[in-house]
Amino acid sequence: MTQEDDPESIESNALVKRTSNGLITNKGRRSQISLTSDIIKAAATSRTLNRTLVDESWMQKIWDWADDFELTEEQIPRNRRELIELEKLSIEMCSATTFKRLLLERAKIQESLTMEISRRKRLAKIGMYISPPRSIPSTRDLDIEIKHLEKLKATVNKMSYLPIEIIYLKKLREISFEGIESSNLIQDIRKLSNLTKLRIVNCNINKIFENICQIPHLVELEIIDQEAVLNQIPENISNLNKLKILKIWHGMISTLPESITTLKNLGTLDIYNNKLTELPKNIGSLNNLNILKVRANKLTELPDSIGDLTKLIDLDVSLNRIREFPDSLFQLNNLTNFDISHNRLGKLPKNVNFYKGLSIDDRYQNPSQGDDDFQF
Repeated sequence: MTQEDDPESIESNALVKRTSNGLITNKGRRSQISLTSDIIKAAATSRTLNRTLVDESWMQKIWDWADDFELTEEQIPRNRRELIELEKLSIEMCSATTFKRLLLERAKIQESLTMEISRRKRLAKIGMYISPPRSIPSTRDLDIEIKHLEKLKATVNKMSYLPIEIIYLKKLREISFEGIESSNLIQDIRKLSNLTKLRIVNCNINKIFENICQIPHLVELEIIDQEAVLNQIPENISNLNKLKILKIWHGMISTLPESITTLKNLGTLDIYNNKLTELPKNIGSLNNLNILKVRANKLTELPDSIGDLTKLIDLDVSLNRIREFPDSLFQLNNLTNFDISHNRLGKLPKNVNFYKGLSIDDRYQNPSQGDDDFQF
């Protein structure tokens, strides 16, 4: 009997055999390891196909959102590959409060311009021809501003939500949001692990600031809060150990957490037009700080440790209530720009060596009695 006539031989050459109870077992020449490898490869292929379907699903949600709010192709590419590769996302909307303020400002400028033009016409009648003051914009500048405001009008309170699926854009490195309600901001923004630059303008971030402080590779954080609702910086800002630039403008922050002094890579700290009454006692621990700007706050003094900021080259403490400086300040040998205007200093301390090569602005040191609060 030949091998071809042998049923057992034929069965032994088969890859698998189905048993009477319905199970499939390996009965052929290929090893169990080889069969397992095939099964794993098939499963991997299946997972890839499923993942592709899932990918298309979250992408479609982003595309639908972009279409709903008429975002451009440059903002949100409608191409799968380009969307996955997206590194920069910028969305600018305008809140109703901001738009109202801009309209009022425009009206004031228009009135000033009208009065100036009338004045020059009267002077021209008596033979005097003068140029307008630099502080008065030209008619052309005003026309440009009006056109921009008309464009902004279409975006007032328009953005009603942000899709959570944005967190799947893993290559995002820069994000800029403007005029979006806080409830619509991404709660899981910390999952954007490659994000290095975040700019948020006129968005209430009080509820998500702690999440922002968990973005692992954030290098630059800029918050502009013209609605003046941001009232504190969370303690966990110390998690941003790669942060080099921190700017917070127009908020209601009265103190900085001591934990901010652990940010060893911080090079620029700019807290403009807030309500700061003091700086952290250990601010001198920021040994890589080059720029410190605390303009337009309510500071009455500077901590002694400021003298430990040996790399500081630019210090702006203007528009505060400072009456005197600590002696340690005069150890800052690398300081080149020093703005102390609009404070309450009687006179500058005498330290000849400190002032050599230093550009110092000490104008209007003593505001009139009772001029406690500055308006911006």
